[in-house]
Amino acid sequence: MKRVHVLVEGQTEETFTKEILKPHLLDRSVALNTIVVATKFVKSGGKFRGGIVSFDQVQQDLRRLLGDSNAAAITTMFDLYALPSDFPGMQG
Repeated sequence: MKRVHVLVEGQTEETFTKEILKPHLLDRSVALNTIVVATKFVKSGGKFRGGIVSFDQVQQDLRRLLGDSNAAAITTMFDLYALPSDFPGMQG
């Protein structure tokens, strides 16, 4: 079975991937792993999820996922509306 990581922006995208995409792809021997972007880490070890404010937040999670040599693919699902201007290709 192939494993695919999906980095998502928040709860809406997480729900969509888990309730719609995951069952569909599972029937095709693809295991979907949904990860919500970590937006803030606290000293006690917890983290906040969702609500992207900069590309740096996304880049950290993407680099971690790219280190998984067992993943067949890595993709993202973000709202284009209000996407931070520091994202590649979003200037101006």
